[in-house]
Amino acid sequence: MMRPEQNPFYTGSYCGQPFFSHSVEERLEMVETFTALQCRRALEVQGLQLAVVDAVSARLAELAEGVAQ
Repeated sequence: MMRPEQNPFYTGSYCGQPFFSHSVEERLEMVETFTALQCRRALEVQGLQLAVVDAVSARLAELAEGVAQ
């Protein structure tokens, strides 16, 4: 099981309570800057929205091809 800090959608904590981005819009924006490791971890997140899965997969392909910025 991944620790909260390992989840690429982790946004911080308050009083020991972890917070995560849950909306498709926020997650899609975050994916644009993910590393390959963050992409692989994102695909392990339970209940990940299909649009986010597609974006993460596309980002991984970009990184593998060396065309990502």
